[in-house]
Amino acid sequence: MSDIYTIAKSGLLAYKEGLATTGQNIANVGNDAYSRREAAISELKSGSPDVLQVSENLSFGVKVDGITRAFDQFIETQLHDAKSNFSFSESQTNVLNQLESIIRPGENAVSQKINGFFASLSSLTQDPSDTASRFSVLEAAKSVVNSIKNAANGIIDLRQFVDANVKANVDDANLIINQISNIQKELLGNSSPNAARNDLLDQRDNLLQKLSEIVEIKVRYKPRGEIDVLAGTDGQGQVLISGFEKKEFLLRAENGS
Repeated sequence: MSDIYTIAKSGLLAYKEGLATTGQNIANVGNDAYSRREAAISELKSGSPDVLQVSENLSFGVKVDGITRAFDQFIETQLHDAKSNFSFSESQTNVLNQLESIIRPGENAVSQKINGFFASLSSLTQDPSDTASRFSVLEAAKSVVNSIKNAANGIIDLRQFVDANVKANVDDANLIINQISNIQKELLGNSSPNAARNDLLDQRDNLLQKLSEIVEIKVRYKPRGEIDVLAGTDGQGQVLISGFEKKEFLLRAENGS
């Protein structure tokens, strides 16, 4: 038979945990890898009616059903897409700006040197015996060659920079894939299917955001905190993580082409 003391005790314990959850939220207000938590509280009823119980609707206090995260799969998916698109556009813009500065510099551009060369040839045709005009044509030709060499060297350096950047991104992506896979194994190894640790889920979601900044990914959410991660367009992408399995990115060896 319930009494006011049992009800009061259950309420104090439940709301104590609720206050602790609120305190955790306040403490992590500046933590980007943390999702706000809520304590789900429900009414506690008797499992079997008591013969002395006045009413079957009599409650026995409250209980905490669990601590849930503020998480929305749709918003998370949109965030992954936005981060992937932004990172790709930013990287592409950076490379194209550098390429433009090589091919079309403010001064000493190949086109300017070629125009100067033809201008000196035009002057030479007016008086082919003029030594100064001949010397001017030779110097203009050398300027064209040097300008082309500088542009070619700049393009080679840019390609090396892009290759190094790609390798670094592959290494970072593989490291993140391994970390996500380890978290998934820990989640799937949990003996209680409904007790996925919120801190592990937060770590996983933070790693997914970092991975989306490196490569376009699609995430499929399943029960027990399990996810499938695919690289590329949904339905056509390469599976990176599924269950206990993972697949890393590989760099193709250059063949000189």
